[in-house]
Amino acid sequence: MFKIKSYFNQSNKGPMIIIIFILLCLYGFTMSRFLASGPSEGFSREVEIGTVKSGEKNYIDSHVSTLVLSDAEILVTAVDHQLVKLYKVSRLGKVIEEDVLDLNLFHAREISTSIDHEGILTIMYLEDDLYKVLIDLDTLEFKRTRIAEEVKFFLRNGQTIVFQHASDLYGMNVEDPGKVMPLLAGPIKSYSLDQDESTGIYHLMATINNANEVDLVYIQFNEDLEIEKNFLIEEGSTNTHLKFIRDLHVEEDLVTGIFVWKDPRYGENNLTVHRYDIHTSKKLTDYRRIFSIHDSPPTILDVKDDQVKILIQESVHYGVNCVVVLVSEDQETQITPLTKTKNLSLSSSYFEFGEDQGLVFFDLVDNNKVIYFASSNQDLVEKTTEALTINPTRIIGMFLMAVVLAALFSTVYYVLAVGVLPFLLLIIMNKFLPDFKNKEYVKSLVCAILHLALKISLIYYIIHVMGTFILRPLTIGNEPYIYIFMVFTSIISYYLMVRHYRWNREYESTITLSYLYFLFYEYIIFTLVVFIYIVTYMVIGKI
Repeated sequence: MFKIKSYFNQSNKGPMIIIIFILLCLYGFTMSRFLASGPSEGFSREVEIGTVKSGEKNYIDSHVSTLVLSDAEILVTAVDHQLVKLYKVSRLGKVIEEDVLDLNLFHAREISTSIDHEGILTIMYLEDDLYKVLIDLDTLEFKRTRIAEEVKFFLRNGQTIVFQHASDLYGMNVEDPGKVMPLLAGPIKSYSLDQDESTGIYHLMATINNANEVDLVYIQFNEDLEIEKNFLIEEGSTNTHLKFIRDLHVEEDLVTGIFVWKDPRYGENNLTVHRYDIHTSKKLTDYRRIFSIHDSPPTILDVKDDQVKILIQESVHYGVNCVVVLVSEDQETQITPLTKTKNLSLSSSYFEFGEDQGLVFFDLVDNNKVIYFASSNQDLVEKTTEALTINPTRIIGMFLMAVVLAALFSTVYYVLAVGVLPFLLLIIMNKFLPDFKNKEYVKSLVCAILHLALKISLIYYIIHVMGTFILRPLTIGNEPYIYIFMVFTSIISYYLMVRHYRWNREYESTITLSYLYFLFYEYIIFTLVVFIYIVTYMVIGKI
């Protein structure tokens, strides 16, 4: 015990080991909290449902389809190579039942599912033709029927299907596929469909190619596929933002459409929101927002007052995740992440699950789809956000990679931006400053104060200009505590420097050499408080 105490009293290695140990523990605790936290306040982390092999094209989001059976159960239908898997899942993401259906949807380009009150599952799917499959969930027996030939694309809403054959649009009732009605002459470029549940009227908006221009058409038809209103909203438009309509939502007397156009110069996706009066087709709002949207089409979840709630797949630096954005013409856009996995995440369905909001999504991993469930259920939120749910090997792997890169970053940025100028000032004062009492302490103190000012300025620059200090140590990483902590650590480093100078001034050491120790202590602390978190956020998707 005496030797340990003597070692700590006569060496700076002991205190520095304690400081490094404390900062590493803070890093481990911060990372476990960060990794365990939900994607947003009140939403759970993902719970794995299962893994399936992809079909012919692995990015088709409808290959995983979700139906709400009750307030306590959902049914997930997933293409599994040349089979179909059926998962019944509880409100807490637990798989209650798993079945395999010997149905080959490997080549399906689009899939839609529904279930009737007798428990018969209907799968509509498109290859070159459009097919309807009726499945008895008790016996897993099914009957397949081809209902339309040479179909390019289809949309289903309730009992109505709108599909594109050749260049035109047609309507069909699911229960009576023999009755096909023409709806709109093409050539069709894009279209979207919604139903007003209060009136039963279907609303369809489409863009039609017209040489290098597009026409924007809006029609209303009833459940018998009879057109009641037909509006030409835009004729011969060269507005590139109107070429692709991605979703439509009808509520009260308004129809809201969202269009997506990708800027080829900057690779940014422009999301345009239009709102029209359903009686006159008069345009009421027209505004644009820019997002790093993935190719998967956005979905309107709700429209309330002048705010539009949209589910999109947003590209982030470590992957593609599902987010809900709340946009309006006059207010700042609100973004709420729903997932935080490191792979490409595509949404299957976002739905009301009893009193909760639920999400089924999948990550593309090699040639597989890993299917997940998440929700706002409080029990699930608490269960999935415990620190013990994080694999410690991931934190260790992240630390090993981050500490090496952080040391390199710190060597370049910290030493050059903060360390060089005060050290040069010390050398100049050593050469030109006359002798006086406590000269060495005064010189080192002046340089340490300059060092501290530059260090705080660097942190401010990293936070407010570079914007890279996103992931921060708990408590001390927030302003103004980060600046207070930097002052405190500089005082400790200076104290350790003074100790080193007092012990060694009778020998070979000078204040210049002791000041180098001060720089070294500051370098280590700054690396473990700032740069290791910056680098971790950069590499978090690689681990």
